[in-house]
Amino acid sequence: MGDFERYVEMGKELGLTGKDLVTFAQDRDKTARDERQKEREHQRELKELEVKKAAEEAKAKPIPQHDVHSILKKSHFPSFDDKVDEIDCYLKRFERFVETMGYPRDKMAVLLSTVLKGKALSVYSRLSEQEATNYDRLKSALLKSYNLNADGFRRKFRNSKLDSGETYSQLIERLSGYLKRWIDLSGVNKTYDGITEFIITEQLYNLCPVELRVFLKERKLTNLAEIATVADQYVEAHGNGKQFSKKGSKDYSTKSTDAQVPKEREWNKNKKCFNCDEIGHVARDCKKPKSNSKFKGRSNNNKGATGLQGEVVNEKPKDMVGACQEGIEVSQCGSQSSDMVLSSAVENVPVKEGYVNGCKVKVVRDTGCNTLIVREKFVDASCLTGEVRTLKLLDGTVRKCPCAIIEIDTPFFQGVVNALVVQDPLFDLFIGNIEGARDPNDPDPNWDVSDFSGEKHFSGAVETRGQKLKKGKPLKPLKVGKSTGLAVSKEDLVKFQSESIDLSNLFKLAKSGHTKETRSGNKISFEIDKGVLFRKFCPVKGKEVKQVVVPKKLREQVMKVGHESPLSGHSGTKKTLDRIATNFYWPGIHNDVKMYCLSCDICQRTIDKGSVSRVPLGKMPLIDTPFRRVAIDLVGPLSPISDRGNRYILTMVDYATRFPEAIPLPSVETERVAEALLEIFTRVGFPQEILTDMGSQFTSDIMKEISRLLHIKQITTTPYHPMCNGLVERFNGTLKKMLKRMLSERPEIGTDIYLHCYLHTAKSHKSH
Repeated sequence: MGDFERYVEMGKELGLTGKDLVTFAQDRDKTARDERQKEREHQRELKELEVKKAAEEAKAKPIPQHDVHSILKKSHFPSFDDKVDEIDCYLKRFERFVETMGYPRDKMAVLLSTVLKGKALSVYSRLSEQEATNYDRLKSALLKSYNLNADGFRRKFRNSKLDSGETYSQLIERLSGYLKRWIDLSGVNKTYDGITEFIITEQLYNLCPVELRVFLKERKLTNLAEIATVADQYVEAHGNGKQFSKKGSKDYSTKSTDAQVPKEREWNKNKKCFNCDEIGHVARDCKKPKSNSKFKGRSNNNKGATGLQGEVVNEKPKDMVGACQEGIEVSQCGSQSSDMVLSSAVENVPVKEGYVNGCKVKVVRDTGCNTLIVREKFVDASCLTGEVRTLKLLDGTVRKCPCAIIEIDTPFFQGVVNALVVQDPLFDLFIGNIEGARDPNDPDPNWDVSDFSGEKHFSGAVETRGQKLKKGKPLKPLKVGKSTGLAVSKEDLVKFQSESIDLSNLFKLAKSGHTKETRSGNKISFEIDKGVLFRKFCPVKGKEVKQVVVPKKLREQVMKVGHESPLSGHSGTKKTLDRIATNFYWPGIHNDVKMYCLSCDICQRTIDKGSVSRVPLGKMPLIDTPFRRVAIDLVGPLSPISDRGNRYILTMVDYATRFPEAIPLPSVETERVAEALLEIFTRVGFPQEILTDMGSQFTSDIMKEISRLLHIKQITTTPYHPMCNGLVERFNGTLKKMLKRMLSERPEIGTDIYLHCYLHTAKSHKSH
């Protein structure tokens, strides 16, 4: 009976009825509930006082030394594992545990040392005795060893991402912890002005060059005004170069100072710049724009040979215009415009003797020219290439000169070269600053004009028949493989790029001028130059790389050139990728190159033995139903042949009961094997699955049709892997061994009789 019913009965005994009875019962019930609530609150307060008193007594009571080492062990506190745990989270957990248990702070370092392992334990062991007992010193050393100082927490705050299984609320909590630790370790004043200066200081460090950033951090400046003053002093002391360049590169300014120049370097004052003709610096330190010509020469004031300035002009017919291998259409690959600057006087010109096409000529080594000029009378009409170039004189006069392939032998250069043919030059041959040409002051000392002869001489005293025969035959042509180059014009490249859908975002980035910076500090941007989309990759260290963005239609050709060309030699994935990425780029280039190299037919056929990993083995199913799966194989040919002409044996073993069957056969045609199988199946039952090797008797169309009609599933083993069908292979080995033993005693009986005897023996066994 409840309290309310009991109060109702009590009211009835007092003579109450109706509404008065109900009111009486409700009042009594409410009063009882209030009294019970007060009693519960009183008991709870007593419990809290007891717990608080016990905690204070435990805190005041000293812990015995032997208990200190066993506290964490008894509480099952986990040891620190730097492969799984983060040191800052682990220390926070340890501090909460110690604070909750009420252990004294002076024992925290000793307690922590009992759960440290690996690198953390090594840090603890390297501390002095005083530092090892100080928890704050130990904590600071552990955080520094794991790079969790102010800069470490800054990187964690900037680079954190959402982990798998983590919610955004947890991510915000983690970021808040990183930011709080970053601010605490930085010693920042936690006010609005202090936080503002802190953020501005960090942004300033990100913008300034590396040298200035290191210089400021070494001084540990916290005041923004002091940082600005010291930075200005640094810039003033180190010159007015580009201190805030994107790469943070060094300033190689050659601005003169008031400092006294050492005597051993006074020769720098007399150096003359080849770029601007000013004295006091060299061309590499010149601030003026560099000349477009690769070989401009020393100066127009130098006394050279001809006074000509050449500009190449292509005048070939339009049908001779080809496509450059780099994918940019030009008039003719290798015949772009170039400046050929020649000097303007002929006084004191060093003249040597040499040969042009076997004719003796006068040669001038002209350092003010970057090509070769030969007199017309020494060039045969068959040497002309059909190409015409224009020579522009310093006074503005223009001459059109044909090009010819000539053979020269001089103290400055020997070989076959492409030269301009001039009707009346000042000398027979001018050698400019071409590749391989010797300096005018350093001709070949071993060259002698009398050593040259237009004919080759044999060392033998007589001419043999073989030499006569060889002399009458033409030279064999050089064997050249099929070209794997790209023949794409500039217009086609622009068209293909615009049609490639996956390049649309890159075109948007190029038009916006956006520059992306990676975590490692590398900068990536895209630009459109003359209609062609390029990618600019600017590493932290090294030169800027400009890559052509390859459209989807040309990527396979680029990968073919980078992997299968003779100079590539079917290299691996990394070398092929490095070779292609030098000049080309497209989205997903790493994966495409990797898949192309892995799927290369030649590379797969010539792979090293043992390089291909084996397929992991799977588990064979346990067959518990008799004749659900049977293993079938053939044995033979056997010798000697039985009296009935049987040379083969068809064997079958049941997977569930290990019941064997064997039928001798004279041959192993598909029809004969199928008849033997039907004979066995009609006696023992039709299986659901048969396991065989890849023999043609089991994989033929007839066997497939029989299996379809009988609803039997055919399973075959891996080629050259008989272990897959090990059950019947083991039975075959035992069968052949038994037949060999029996036939060695009485061969006249034959294999058929012994086969039936062995089957009787094999079928009689105990099953466990």
